[in-house]
Amino acid sequence: MLGVVADDLTGALDAALLLHAGGTAVPVIVGVEPFRRQGRTPPAVILDVDSRGDPPEAAYRKVREAARALMDAGYTRFYKKMSSTFQGHIGREVDALLDETAATFAIVVPAFPANGRTTRLGYLYVDGVPLAETGVGRHPTSPIIDSYLPRVLQAQTRRPVHLVDFQTVRRGAAALSEEFQRLSHLGGMALVDVTTEGELEVVAEAAGSLKVTSGGSALAGKLPLPEERVPFAPPLVPAPLLPGCLLLAGSVSPVTAAQVAFALRTGLPGLRLEVLALLDPDTRDREVERAAAFALGQLRRGANVLVYTPSEPETQARARDLGTALGIDPMRVGMIIAEGQAEVAARVVAQTGLNRLLVAGGDTSSAVCRRLGLEVHRVLEEIQTGIPLSLSAGRQTMVTVLKSGNFGTEDFFTRAVGRVCSPFLPG
Repeated sequence: MLGVVADDLTGALDAALLLHAGGTAVPVIVGVEPFRRQGRTPPAVILDVDSRGDPPEAAYRKVREAARALMDAGYTRFYKKMSSTFQGHIGREVDALLDETAATFAIVVPAFPANGRTTRLGYLYVDGVPLAETGVGRHPTSPIIDSYLPRVLQAQTRRPVHLVDFQTVRRGAAALSEEFQRLSHLGGMALVDVTTEGELEVVAEAAGSLKVTSGGSALAGKLPLPEERVPFAPPLVPAPLLPGCLLLAGSVSPVTAAQVAFALRTGLPGLRLEVLALLDPDTRDREVERAAAFALGQLRRGANVLVYTPSEPETQARARDLGTALGIDPMRVGMIIAEGQAEVAARVVAQTGLNRLLVAGGDTSSAVCRRLGLEVHRVLEEIQTGIPLSLSAGRQTMVTVLKSGNFGTEDFFTRAVGRVCSPFLPG
């Protein structure tokens, strides 16, 4: 049985998508308590503990608690799902899995070649550009300023960090397995190079005997699945209650910014959130109500509608400065804005019964699902690389697309809404 612990919801769904493609249903459950409430234990499951934005020790505690719950339920193999751009507290979270499971060694494989993320000699590249030189290096709350991952990882863990380079991987699965066995006697973690899909398959085969593995969703999708398979049998997919869909773009990544700009150019009605108003307690509710009223008006006309966060660096800087003046931690600034978007969604859903939703950005997706009480997510299909269409259930049942801000083509929003709102969905 395979238990996966993810640090954010969109990454968890990305992993579920790839595991689902392997032929078994893999639910994503948000939080340890909802997992414990589930009556039946599936052979593979993903727990999202939403730890990426937490302080390191809080993230450690969340992951260790999740590992304990998985072990109590009978899971024997463990995977720590991480960002393919190495954001978050990866070293401490892998520490938590190793500590709770009493394993001594884990590999770390963030690469996702199909999405342009590769590692070579320990350096992470995004479409051939060193990570620190991409938009991730300029992220407003969690920038990655060093592309050499063994050094980044070593700063996050008390355990030794090793590097397994691509030349070792290219010697094949048997030789790589021997290398993993050798390193396991030394203990710690090994950052493993992956430059191609073929190398990823070699790593997955060699890692088959490891109790704890960690990496992006790409490696998770290559791992051998439990022999017991559960065919995908979700609850009945609800028909659309409105002809339109609400789109929320909370990510400030260049990819999402380009998607927003394209959608607006093609005529999608959109409202730009005033993030400074969301941060100020005196103006927050008025800004939420303004956005909700705009969205309601468009939806009632039968249109799709986009509510988005501005991504210009100067706006982000002003938001950080206002947060500082108000005594708000920079990481919390982003969460307050995401929670504002979630409140917009909640007001729209409460007044319309809307059951179709598309969200861009991990923090925003998590905030929306918390506010709407969506705890269990089941992948229906892949609509673009790494982006699933899902059935999300809890206090209500909705068809959702919850995507990483860095995923998708420029025309993603305009292409995806047709699929989200289609009455003909797999069920």
